[in-house]
Amino acid sequence: MADQKRINGNDVSFGSIRAVIDGERYFGFTEVGYGDKRTRTYGYGMTKDQAPRSKSRGKYEPDPCTLKGPKSSMQALRSALQAKAASEGETSYGDVEFDIQVQYIEGGQVHNDEVLGCTVSSMSETHTEGDEILEMEAEFMPRKIVRDGTTLFSR
Repeated sequence: MADQKRINGNDVSFGSIRAVIDGERYFGFTEVGYGDKRTRTYGYGMTKDQAPRSKSRGKYEPDPCTLKGPKSSMQALRSALQAKAASEGETSYGDVEFDIQVQYIEGGQVHNDEVLGCTVSSMSETHTEGDEILEMEAEFMPRKIVRDGTTLFSR
């Protein structure tokens, strides 16, 4: 199916995004990033052209997921993860697993990306004198990414 023609229509933009983390909707984040890849290797043989004869099925590797936003939103997320850790008998919010849903909703379009099995890898903050809102960044290690029900890896 080709992409649809748009005449005076809106396409998805940052204002179209909803972030739902572990079942709770967050409004303050200003940046979200995630990706995945499937690394394959070639199989060669004794052929005159020396071209690959085959490829491996590959190894699926999700990239780290990143979130950036105001300190207040990151503190709310950290508190929610710490409460989940305590309910699971853990002492660190870095030990709990959670899912992130990133929804893109604009007009009749609805896209749902799921970043599944995340754990916190890092949280960082740098504050500079000025009139800017204090921001933090977090990096999560996911197990897999599902985009509109489809995956880069074989199920």
